Amino acid sequence: MKAFWKNRKKLLLSLLTAALVFGIGSTLAYEASGTGAVTNRFSPADMTTEIEEDDSLGNKTVSIVNTGKSPAYVRARIMVSGVAESDLLFVPKGSSMEDESKVYIEINRTDWGRVSGDTSKSGFFYYCAPLPAGSATPPLMYSVKIGKDLYGDEGQPKTLSDFLEQTGFSVTIYQESVLAEPGGLTSLPAIAALF
Repeated sequence: MKAFWKNRKKLLLSLLTAALVFGIGSTLAYEASGTGAVTNRFSPADMTTEIEEDDSLGNKTVSIVNTGKSPAYVRARIMVSGVAESDLLFVPKGSSMEDESKVYIEINRTDWGRVSGDTSKSGFFYYCAPLPAGSATPPLMYSVKIGKDLYGDEGQPKTLSDFLEQTGFSVTIYQESVLAEPGGLTSLPAIAALF
């Protein structure tokens, strides 16, 4: 019986030694037969967006330009000072001024939208598609119209220029952008959720 265990131990030890030698040898052969150094070439996303404004002929056209190398999702906020929020109306392009005691801002509601439920005047407008690198959005806003009932009467600024100066009236655009996902989202809630 002792001879059986002795032979069995030798056999087991021989098998382990053979497995170890073949394992190390094949690993070294695998490591030595590599294809050489592999260089991963990638560049990080480059996303830069800027506001482009045109104030010609009494209109204020505002677009966002992607000057980076990567596509982006864009949102913008229109902030108006010098007038009560209740006197401010965001309207589609070409709307008539039905109430001359209000300030009307003509908005592009085809390419820009708001998340449903956001009724605040200071909420964000979202561009409804990824903005490719080197491209500009269609205009967010087209013009600002100030109602005639806000100036000219007794106790009010006499002229539109006086109104603008005395109230500190200004329109400020603030914009943000995030890297666009491959494939591109077009759902407004999905785009808004990225910010």
